[in-house]
Amino acid sequence: MEQTKPVYYDFITPEKFFKCFEVEALDDEYPIQIAPIGLKDILIPKKSENRLSALQPNLEKIKEISECYGGRGYYCETKKLNVE
Repeated sequence: MEQTKPVYYDFITPEKFFKCFEVEALDDEYPIQIAPIGLKDILIPKKSENRLSALQPNLEKIKEISECYGGRGYYCETKKLNVE
């Protein structure tokens, strides 16, 4: 069995998300990008585990942006545990 190669789509500027959640919590070391994880999803890097845990998303705005980019939802993640 051979796995298909991943296809990565557009990068999205952090400003698009300012009504979804605190953009100050975004990790600018990594881009926000549309990527396939089964279906198209928007990958959003956060600065820390604490910021990720404190996330208070605006679900209506997330739905709107997801539909705009043909995505099904967001994956917010961090590689930095409990560090600001």
